[in-house]
Amino acid sequence: MQIKTLELLPKETRVYSEEIQQLLRNIPTKKLAHKLGVAESTTRNYKAGLHRINLGQLEKLDFSGKFKVGLEKSNKLLEFPEKIELNKNLFWLIGFWRGDSDNSERRIGVCNIEESIARKSFEVFADLIGREHVSFEAELPQNFKGHAICNKTRIRKQRKHVCYTIRVYSTLFKFLFLNIVSKIEKNLYEFPNELQLAYVSGFIDAEASVHKKKGIRIYQNSKNGKDILMRVRKLLMQNNLKVSKIRHEHDDLCLTLNPGKNNENLRKFMSGSYLHSERKVEKISVLLFPHSRP
Repeated sequence: MQIKTLELLPKETRVYSEEIQQLLRNIPTKKLAHKLGVAESTTRNYKAGLHRINLGQLEKLDFSGKFKVGLEKSNKLLEFPEKIELNKNLFWLIGFWRGDSDNSERRIGVCNIEESIARKSFEVFADLIGREHVSFEAELPQNFKGHAICNKTRIRKQRKHVCYTIRVYSTLFKFLFLNIVSKIEKNLYEFPNELQLAYVSGFIDAEASVHKKKGIRIYQNSKNGKDILMRVRKLLMQNNLKVSKIRHEHDDLCLTLNPGKNNENLRKFMSGSYLHSERKVEKISVLLFPHSRP
């Protein structure tokens, strides 16, 4: 399953390639101005490469080659894949981002203290936009003496553990990513079970804790977390997994994936899950195989 990348970008997105420039130069100025709906002076700037045409204008031309995209106010051009693969990695990242996002007006990203989570997040973002455009950063405790898995670091006095942040500093990519999220979540219940569980696994990696007797417990703020918990609950139930009602615990809301009799429910979830938190997987393994540890 795939989504065409161009369907996710705004029509104002600027486009560039040598093939596009050659096409513009080959079309007479007056004819090109009429096709694009702009003045001839603007058309001459397009043909000279002083300005870039946008996606909306490109659709009016007979062009089917590859090109890079960017924004008018930026000299940075990006190269996205022609189609976005709807796979478990992407669904996991979206679920995880729903729990541990790190966003601003000009960037989008995720954060976590686990190396396995950080590495996986970097890989999935890199698949979408290229490794060179993904920033791998770490905030370190003041007296940190270990080894950080990235080169870009800074000291934060209030940190007790290393916190890794994976970010893409691009307004255009943020627009693209949010549109991917919107399209996927709009039809989330219609996707195959493995993709639904990948989304849930990402959210559990971000927001859940593993309890010895009660199983996997997912917490959210009571003010704005009910919708995502209802979505996760419905997905788990749709996959024939037993979950509790959403309950209030102090100032939070809590959803529990029950272990079930002889841990059968938890085993069933793990057989189809896509968890990447090594700490959570280890804790669940202890529940399922209590006598297997040395």
